[in-house]
Amino acid sequence: MSLTLVGTPDEGSSPFDEIRHEDADGEFWLGRELQPLMDYSRWERFETVIKKAKKSLALVHGTVAAEAAFVQVNQLTHAGNLGEQERCDYRLTRFGAYLTAMAGDDTKPAVARARVYFAIRTREAEARQMVKAAGKVPELREPTTYPLVDVRVLIRQNFGVNVAVAELTRVLRQGGVLRQDGRPSAAYSHLFWLKKNGTYEVFEHSIAPLYHIYESTKLRLEMAAQAALRMDPPGWPELPLEGA
Repeated sequence: MSLTLVGTPDEGSSPFDEIRHEDADGEFWLGRELQPLMDYSRWERFETVIKKAKKSLALVHGTVAAEAAFVQVNQLTHAGNLGEQERCDYRLTRFGAYLTAMAGDDTKPAVARARVYFAIRTREAEARQMVKAAGKVPELREPTTYPLVDVRVLIRQNFGVNVAVAELTRVLRQGGVLRQDGRPSAAYSHLFWLKKNGTYEVFEHSIAPLYHIYESTKLRLEMAAQAALRMDPPGWPELPLEGA
């Protein structure tokens, strides 16, 4: 698919507003324009993030939804003496861009900023749609959310991974998603909904991003443990202290 832009990005205080596009099908962001704003220097690595996000959406909502949110496009670019060359890019819907941010490197502050931006924009768009559909300010109602005990069931159903609630909670705490008291940390609060009874539950659309955070955190913990074993293998005799 070749891409022709219609309209210009809206002006705004956020750099993500500045690269926002709109055409007859609605608003969208381009992967190659998101790449530097999420602090990825190489397109190959950022494309891997996009594909990971697309796969997670396909697992939860099906291939049709994934193809609509992540449209591969070809753009013409000037390559010096080689003339015009086609290069691959992706047309991401707001939700596609949000999932891409959620699939990004957890250690990058730029990725955290992208997550917050697209989470806020998604909520704003949902509110506008409700107002437009009703023709008036809608009554506030709680969205579809799940406690962690149900999240583990959805993870098993959607990703084929069995994880105990205690293990899921432990890894999310060590990954900085949850605080010791079980409440979400500020950086990941957009994944959760504060219910009227004072408890936090996970948004339905946050199940896949939360699972990927769990998997990446678990992998880092396992790698750190293996590195520690290599530095201090078990069973080595303790050396006597000098002068003992």
